[in-house]
Amino acid sequence: MSDKVWHTLERDGKNLGHYVSDLQFDKQGVPYVVLEWLKARLSPDDETPLVRVQLDPKYLHKGNFGKANYLYEFPVILPE
Repeated sequence: MSDKVWHTLERDGKNLGHYVSDLQFDKQGVPYVVLEWLKARLSPDDETPLVRVQLDPKYLHKGNFGKANYLYEFPVILPE
């Protein structure tokens, strides 16, 4: 199972709701929430993160949160 994170999403200061999204860590261990994926043209099974937002690790908690194995306690701001 890939990592999933439960979080709230905001745009222009408005709460858009609660979501469970894919969670990735880069080589240095920095966490990112993936909000949208882009399918590869040559291989439809391959996907690349199209929209991802870096998370502050101090607000990220590992545990059992329903469909997610992480909880992010600070709102994720949807990029423009």
